Amino acid sequence: DIEELVHAVGQEDNDGLGVDVDDFCKTNWKDDIGERGRRIYEWWRTVMNERSGVIPQFCKAVRLVVLSQASSAAVERVFSQLTFIRRVVGDNTVRDMLELRAFVRCNQ
Repeated sequence: DIEELVHAVGQEDNDGLGVDVDDFCKTNWKDDIGERGRRIYEWWRTVMNERSGVIPQFCKAVRLVVLSQASSAAVERVFSQLTFIRRVVGDNTVRDMLELRAFVRCNQ
């Protein structure tokens, strides 16, 4: 459960006091998605280092999941280019020609 992981990571901070507020910026680290993810990954890393011989493929799978970033930016850029092409050539263009123009604009 993700909440158990977050709670366990929070207990390890600040000499075991479990303080959730960062002294530098006076914010709760649980509200920062990057810091929360980093702490959960660090917890997983320490657990996997201790038990790496038990399930070696699981350790590798966790690393791959953490390192892959899901982003829709590339897809959004393609749709933006398709919208631009449609504005220039109109809606009656042949599908193959639209695909070719999008390929040329996106993969220069």
